[in-house]
Amino acid sequence: MISPRYQYDALTKGWRMQRFWHQKRLDFVKRKMMLDSEDVVLDVACGSGIFMREYAPRVNAYHGIDLNKGALEFAKHLAQENNIKNVQFTAGSVEKLPYPPETFSKIFLFEILEHLHDPEKTLDECLRVLKKGGVLILTTPNYASFWPCMEWFCDAFHLTPKMAGEQHISKFTQQRMADAFKGKNVEAEIGTFFIRSPFVSLFSFHLAEKSFQKELASTSRRGMLLYAVIHKQ
Repeated sequence: MISPRYQYDALTKGWRMQRFWHQKRLDFVKRKMMLDSEDVVLDVACGSGIFMREYAPRVNAYHGIDLNKGALEFAKHLAQENNIKNVQFTAGSVEKLPYPPETFSKIFLFEILEHLHDPEKTLDECLRVLKKGGVLILTTPNYASFWPCMEWFCDAFHLTPKMAGEQHISKFTQQRMADAFKGKNVEAEIGTFFIRSPFVSLFSFHLAEKSFQKELASTSRRGMLLYAVIHKQ
């Protein structure tokens, strides 16, 4: 079983590449999404609350939902520890979000689609509860990249909880991501990152940061992490 504080521990005391990976996901939000004091944010599958700790202080209200009650308890503790009071956590399914339509101005959906049997259903639910003019930002592994090899390596050497066939059951490519939003009233930016930078981080965080910035500016389809920034019209 995955520890309720897994994401927090990976960010703060994981092995070098793991720490870099989780930190750059946090930084990615700053690059692709503007948050302000009026925003009401939903963090889908919020886990141990690392995005909450970083971004809840910047917005009006922050909601996290997750099936893992242990992770939610840890996230609540993290909020209290950091004196963050504008948060609310809900134990529930991400495939049937317990919120009225057009509730949130921003939605985070980070590395959860690969864990779901019907990820497109969750995407539809996110669009349902997202306000018009709101933004959904998400990431998921890119299976048209080096990622399957990385997944095998991490599993073979027990560097993370086992992923292939256990945690990860839905595989996305840029084409599948684009298809998921066809016919929806949205504007979608879809791309990838994490080409070389995670490997460079094993030797130098400084050089890895430079590589990461170049990846975000590129149009390469080879990044191990697929992203989408969805603006609801």
